[in-house]
Amino acid sequence: MGVRISHIRDLGEELSGGDWDVVVVIDVIRAFTVAPWVLRQGARRLLLAANAEAAVSARDARFPEALLLKDGAPDPRFDLPNAPGRIALVNLSGRIVIQATGNGTRAAHEVSEAPQVLCASFVNAGATAAVLAGHERILLVPTEGDEDHALADYVAVRLERK
Repeated sequence: MGVRISHIRDLGEELSGGDWDVVVVIDVIRAFTVAPWVLRQGARRLLLAANAEAAVSARDARFPEALLLKDGAPDPRFDLPNAPGRIALVNLSGRIVIQATGNGTRAAHEVSEAPQVLCASFVNAGATAAVLAGHERILLVPTEGDEDHALADYVAVRLERK
């Protein structure tokens, strides 16, 4: 099994030069900690947008009933904040949610040509490692800070022990 860790800023060369079975985008602090909460709160579907404008366009063109979720400054076009504690208080049963973040969802779009893309945080780290155990060539992509690199290291160690 080959596991490689490459930060999102170094990804162009790594992604084009690798024949990866699966790419794991890691955004611990917000995007992929919020995403499992959205699903836990009953959302029927969670879509990842490359940026805020893409989220608004997707809602307007294809998913008029969707709720929009983003990080950063408040925007009246968006219904939900990218905050797990706030999402935990919202009933999303049966709803479609479109999430746009500066790091996680943007990075997921950057690697969308990979055969399989997973999104990880500490919330789903064990499940992510379990899914990866069946793959031969894995690229772990931390998107920002030390916490993202720590999760990449954790997943890599879990895979070495399998």
